[in-house]
Amino acid sequence: MRHNLSRRTILTGLAAGVFTGRAGAQAPATLTVGMLTPLTGVGAAIGERMARAGRGALTWLNDTARGDDPRFVLDIQDTRGEARDARNAAVKLLSSGVRFVIGYGSATEKAAAEAYLDNPILDLSIANADELLPHPNLVRFVPRNVDYACRIAALIAPGDKVAIVYDSSFNSGMATLLRDTLSRRGFDLSGRAFQQVNLGDRDFSALIHALAARIGRGGRVILSAGVETAGLMIRQSGELNTGLTFLGHSTLIYPDLAATALKSVVGTDVIALTKPDRDIVDAATVAAFEKYGIPLDDLEMAVVTAALILREGVRRARQASPAHVRAVLLAGEFDTPLGPVSFLPDGNMRDPSLSHYVWRDTPTGPRPVRDPDFPAACRM
Repeated sequence: MRHNLSRRTILTGLAAGVFTGRAGAQAPATLTVGMLTPLTGVGAAIGERMARAGRGALTWLNDTARGDDPRFVLDIQDTRGEARDARNAAVKLLSSGVRFVIGYGSATEKAAAEAYLDNPILDLSIANADELLPHPNLVRFVPRNVDYACRIAALIAPGDKVAIVYDSSFNSGMATLLRDTLSRRGFDLSGRAFQQVNLGDRDFSALIHALAARIGRGGRVILSAGVETAGLMIRQSGELNTGLTFLGHSTLIYPDLAATALKSVVGTDVIALTKPDRDIVDAATVAAFEKYGIPLDDLEMAVVTAALILREGVRRARQASPAHVRAVLLAGEFDTPLGPVSFLPDGNMRDPSLSHYVWRDTPTGPRPVRDPDFPAACRM
């Protein structure tokens, strides 16, 4: 049976602690949630965002607790962006009795997942790597890379001339997945049609001219890049009047810069997992994010969604057994600020379009809206 918690009820709960369902007597008084994220080394800036969102989300849960809800405590472990450190951090959490973890980073999540096998723990994963699942200890709260690749490939028509540009090893996996997906459909992505640039480069004029020579005016450049790279390339291509059009996947950590770049480019369509606009989520959610000092961005939304669903899962399971809670999550449906979230038997999100946004021109300028054309074929 699917449990359905109404959107109005959960949003009222976010503000006032009123939820349906009830916590069972077996739920502990305190429940420690681990977090694996890079606070130093590679990805430290993203790790700080994760940590801030986690602290805010658990404070949010405690402030809106009712009845027998446990008090949530956060134990943050630094993975340093390295697989070995992530595995060690996972073992440390297990040895200290932590049974629920929010984890970030595909490579580090894969390493941590090895430690979770045959152990009583549930990882609420904020990682896109396709190969993470199925795994008996994981549930994923973001789309898979293949979901993004499917969406972007659907924008490419037969006969289009295409190139792919990516900006670091951080985005190479997505770029390779896109290349393989389109190559299977008969597109030629050899040579200069598949290009890596260095993170931090500022002048892309030579590359833009090379791309224009390779795919011609009207050619489509897919960007698997951070927002600075994407914004600069889009802006410089417009200034050079190359006639290239751009679409792509970007983490868009600084979405305002992307909006600035887009304002000067006509016909640009950047598909991205990005900051949910205030018009997408309701006023109660906006107010709660502001109250708990959580930026209204994509990563933070995933952390909050995972925390809210974890608490509801513990309530419905009426205990804090990771296996029982995971079973409840896989069987249920949960209304969240993203919309109704449910999971497939392997732990992936049933509808990845909930976390997918597209830039559109509006009277106030380019802004992200929930993708209205996410293909049915790309849904689970």
